[in-house]
Amino acid sequence: MKRLPVASVVIVVILVACLAPTSVGEIDALDDQDYRISIPGNPGSSGINKATIGNGNSASFFIYIENYTNHVLDASFYVMSFDDHIMGSAPTNITIPAVHDEEPGLVTQEFIISVAESMPSQDGASLILNIMLTDLVDDSYAIVAIHFEINVVSNFDIPGAYNKFFGLVENNLPAPFNSPVVPFIVSMFGFALLGLAAGYILYRICFRNEEGSDDDRRRRLKALIFPSSAAVAVLVFLDIGLEILGSDHDLIYVVFKVDKILATIIVAAALWKVYIAVVHTSLLRIGKNDEEVDALMPVFSVIGMMTICSFATLGILHILGFDVSGALIGTGFVALCITIGATQVLTQLFSGVSIILTRRYREGDYISVDDHMYIVRKVRLLYTEMTSTKRDRIYIVPNDKAASMVVANSEKEFDTYRAYVYFQLPYGCDLEKVEEILINFANGIEVTSKDPIKAPALKLLEFQDSGILMRLDVTVPFNVSEKKIRKALYIYMGENGIQAPYNRIDVKIQSEETSYSKIDEGRKTGGCANEQRFF
Repeated sequence: MKRLPVASVVIVVILVACLAPTSVGEIDALDDQDYRISIPGNPGSSGINKATIGNGNSASFFIYIENYTNHVLDASFYVMSFDDHIMGSAPTNITIPAVHDEEPGLVTQEFIISVAESMPSQDGASLILNIMLTDLVDDSYAIVAIHFEINVVSNFDIPGAYNKFFGLVENNLPAPFNSPVVPFIVSMFGFALLGLAAGYILYRICFRNEEGSDDDRRRRLKALIFPSSAAVAVLVFLDIGLEILGSDHDLIYVVFKVDKILATIIVAAALWKVYIAVVHTSLLRIGKNDEEVDALMPVFSVIGMMTICSFATLGILHILGFDVSGALIGTGFVALCITIGATQVLTQLFSGVSIILTRRYREGDYISVDDHMYIVRKVRLLYTEMTSTKRDRIYIVPNDKAASMVVANSEKEFDTYRAYVYFQLPYGCDLEKVEEILINFANGIEVTSKDPIKAPALKLLEFQDSGILMRLDVTVPFNVSEKKIRKALYIYMGENGIQAPYNRIDVKIQSEETSYSKIDEGRKTGGCANEQRFF
């Protein structure tokens, strides 16, 4: 009797064990109608998603998951890659909302496939993204596998280049010349010749129509360009050359990095020399003399050096696999800070460049500023040195101020300028006699010039209250200011009985009962008074 309960328990356990898988199978699977997974532009989960990716690059896919059930679904992701060089970034777990207002719940996830930089070219590399959808209410689930077929295009190898000239033409020579060493050597010399031809073209561009230029500079640039161009061509060839030899892929990858860095350094150094030669040649062609070129070259040198070094450094970092986007942003920020902090200096600098390029004035020029004569001693990038005509002091003028000045300029070989002297004559004077006297005064000024000297002229401008406004136009040397001419003219007029007009007030007291009388005698007499209107 005691064995009966035991047997009953055993039978119940066996029945539960047999029925349990059936029950689980019924609740573990989500129906295909409960969800939908798609990738725009690709066949979706039922087919193979194809993509072509370069080595060191990546591709993005957006996965749309729709939930047609009344329960919230959980989605988890895991990646299966059959090549260590191809990786997929598994998205984080997400929940998919249930149907609402007859609209299915929808979420979007980005899936990124990356290819290692060291991977060679390959077709049909496989990668699988598995998506597990789980019903959070009844724990039913479904697993969906999305297949990706990746074609890798590597930029440092040429598939099928083994034992081919230049990696293109089959080596069909008889033994012993059918070895891959023969096309390697021939191709290397061919690339070197192409490099020399490119260097010659670049050299001719730098010195075209310049037969009389500095021979020493030409020789130095020629000695740099030709070997540099040949070396760069050989470095570029090495990747193809190793493919021609059938070298190991890892060796090709290492050589690819090294020769690209060396080529970048050589190109930067050669480009710097070519840049200096081109700038120097261009400045001479637009008519700048040696002094102006020497003054401008430091500016262009600094700009060229900073630009070439920056791009060369960023290029090397990119070759080494670093992300240079952050460096570009940082460089731009630093440049902005420097620009803001050095606004005044940059203003002076560019004003100096403008003065030199436009030839506003040059060393040795006589210039007139605010009726004062100066001689330009030196024109620098940040300032201009001037001296007085007596050469008794030196003025240092910042170029931003000098560029905004109104300057009357004449080159050094033209030693004269046209002066305009304004003065007044009293009413009642003999204008013809005055004109004769003043023309004699103007003709007495000693002027030597290789250009024709314009004759002096006397012009009547306006009738004013105190007298007649006149202007004497006379050509004078640049070292004679208008103030000196006015002073000499005033003395000369006095010596010849011509007095400057003025207003005079006479005050007469006749008695205590009478008031003051004001009589204007200025137009009746030519005597002197306190108010002088000559200038």
